[in-house]
Amino acid sequence: MNLGSTVRGSTQQVASFLVSQMRKNFDTYGRGFLMVGGGETSTVRLGEAKGGRNLELCLRVLLLLGEDEEVYFGSFGTDGIDGSSGAMGAIVDSKTLSSLGKERILSHLGRSESLLPLLETKDVLFTGPTGTNLSDVFVAYYSKRRIQQ
Repeated sequence: MNLGSTVRGSTQQVASFLVSQMRKNFDTYGRGFLMVGGGETSTVRLGEAKGGRNLELCLRVLLLLGEDEEVYFGSFGTDGIDGSSGAMGAIVDSKTLSSLGKERILSHLGRSESLLPLLETKDVLFTGPTGTNLSDVFVAYYSKRRIQQ
């Protein structure tokens, strides 16, 4: 699924849009799929913690997932620097959500602290400056899974 390169909005708005598109596509075709897109999100920095819009987008996508959803989601700045984090971005998955939990993610986001939790889960990517700045890029694999009872 290609969403193009013009996705814009706050990290909350974009996360909601992306997850709704993932669910809609899965409901239509009934199987897991890959999604790509790009654009630029925005965020308001609260406090002095380290983070960036790509890291925050990754965490906000995780917040919207249910137990029956499986996702691998990455968001990256093509310039190699995401906000004050020094990272390029991150790749998160359902295991990241299990490790951190939604309450802890919300606590970190309340301080604009998106780097620390993703460092702990080893989901952050560091490349250093790339010398280019086209847009942010996001990629995802989405599926539903059976809950073991």
